Amino acid sequence: MGNSNSSNNHTTLHPSQAHYSPSCKHIQRYLINDGWCKKCTMKSVNSGHRGLDKLILRTQKKSTSWTDPFLEWIPFEHFRDVCKIDEGGFGIVYRATWTQGSRQERSRDGKIKSQRTRTGPITVTLKCIKNSQEMSDDYLKRLKSYYKTSLVQSRKRMQQLLKFYGISKDPTTGEYIIVTQYTEHGSLRTLFYSDFPSFRWTEKSWWLCDIASNLLTLHKEGIVHGNIHSGNILQIGELTRETTSTLADTGLNFPASTLNYNIERDVYGVLPYLAPEVIMGNALSKESDVFSIGILMIEMSTGIPPFSHRPHDEQLALEICQGLRPELAQGTPKVYADLARKCCSTDPSSRPTTKDLLYIFNSWWSIMNSDDPDNLQVRNSFLKADLLIPDIMEKRNSIVKDEQAIFKSRLIQFQDVFEKRNTNYSLQSEPTNSVKFSLLDLNLPNITIGFD
Repeated sequence: MGNSNSSNNHTTLHPSQAHYSPSCKHIQRYLINDGWCKKCTMKSVNSGHRGLDKLILRTQKKSTSWTDPFLEWIPFEHFRDVCKIDEGGFGIVYRATWTQGSRQERSRDGKIKSQRTRTGPITVTLKCIKNSQEMSDDYLKRLKSYYKTSLVQSRKRMQQLLKFYGISKDPTTGEYIIVTQYTEHGSLRTLFYSDFPSFRWTEKSWWLCDIASNLLTLHKEGIVHGNIHSGNILQIGELTRETTSTLADTGLNFPASTLNYNIERDVYGVLPYLAPEVIMGNALSKESDVFSIGILMIEMSTGIPPFSHRPHDEQLALEICQGLRPELAQGTPKVYADLARKCCSTDPSSRPTTKDLLYIFNSWWSIMNSDDPDNLQVRNSFLKADLLIPDIMEKRNSIVKDEQAIFKSRLIQFQDVFEKRNTNYSLQSEPTNSVKFSLLDLNLPNITIGFD
C-alpha cells in the first residue's frame, strides 16, 4: 500500500526539473526562471552604506535572468594581482583579476541553462572613489545615473558601452570601488601618445562615429555626460587598429563627499574641454557636451592635448570665455576644421546637435571608403592630410608640456572668474555674421545613416 500510494502521489517531472539544484529551496521560482533562482541570487548586502545596499538590491529585484546586468556586491578578497594604472582627481584606477568572473549562461545538454555559471578569472578595472566613506546623497544619485547609462543601447547602431559589474570596498582605506570592464588599449589620449603617426583619418572618423553615437544615445535618454575628454574615451577591442571608442565616467567627475564643496556653484572637469558658459557658472548641457567634442576634434588633428604648453589657470579660463581655442594642425581638411570651430562656438545655440555630428562623421567615413566621383574633393582633402602627419609629429615633439597643465578632473575655482560671473560679466559675443548651424553649410551627400 505504501508503495502504491507513493506511486499515485508522484508527479511527473518537467524536463527542466531534472536539473534542479539541491541548494535551491524555492523550486517554483527556480522552474519559472528556466534554471535560475532569483531568491538564491539576491543575498543580503552589507556594504556599510545604506544607499549603496539599496542600489545593488534594487538592480537585482528588477532582474529576470541570471545574465541580466544587475549589480553585485563583490568582496575585495575576490580580486588578485591588483595594480595601479592611473589616478584622476576623484578616483584611483587599478587593474585586477576577478577570480570568479562575470555571470554567463551555459547550456546543459543543449536543453536548459545552468543556475550559476561564471566566466572564471577575468581582468577588470577597479575605480577606487576618493573620500567615499562620506559618500553624499548627490553622489549616490550620480552613481545610479551611471548605472543607468551602462544599460543604454542604441536601437539602430551597433555600439559598445563599458560593463558595470558591481561594487566593492577596499578593506584598508574603507573607500568604495566601482568594478567595470577592463579596456586593454586604454584611452584615446594613451593611443595618441603612443602611436599617433600610425592612425589615419579613416580611423579617426570612425572613432568620432562611435563617440557621437554613444553621446546621442545618452542625450536621447536626457543624460548629459559633462566630462568628455580624450582620457575619458576608452578603446574596446582585441586589436589596436580595430578598436571602438566608448564614453566612460558619465557624471562621475565630482567628489564623493561634498562636505567642503558647493555643488550649485562649483565647476568640475578638465579646463580646456569646458564650454565657456560652464566656466561662467551655467549648468552642463547637451550643448556643452558638443563643445567638448569640438575640442576633442582639434586634439585628434594634432595628437596634442589642448593647451598643454601653458598653465591651466584662471587666465586661461578667462581667455577661453573670450574666444580662445586650441590651434588645429596645419593641413587639416577644411570641412573638418569648419565643423570643429562650429562645435567650439561661444554661443551654444550656434553649435551643431549631437545628431548632426553623427550624420556628418558617418558621411565622412562613407566618403573616405568609397570612390564616388561626386565626393572626391572631400575624400582627397583627408588623404592629403594623412600625408602631413610626419610634419605634425615634428611640431608635436617640439612642444614642452607645462607642469601646471592639468588633464584630470578637478574643482575649477578661480577667484577672478567667479567675481566676473557674479558681476554680470558676459561672454564675448559671436561675430555679427554668426548664424545657427546648418547641415546645408557642409554640402554633404544624402546618405542613409544608422541612427534614428
